Amino acid sequence: VHEGFPVGRVTSARRSPTNKKPFGLAILPYNLCIEGQEVFIVINEELYPGSVSLEPAYDPKGTRLKA
Repeated sequence: VHEGFPVGRVTSARRSPTNKKPFGLAILPYNLCIEGQEVFIVINEELYPGSVSLEPAYDPKGTRLKA
């Protein structure tokens, strides 16, 4: 939800066991794909704040894969 209107769809969501935070993947319009863009996610008819991240949620340099 952005400015009171539905704008996209969450395709998957999980709670990260490493970061202890929820994160998800969503399909959004191109004009909202801006780092830090505030959006709201509807879960059971309640709004929860979220923000757009263009970087991987964890291990952006891929060091964990090389260990």
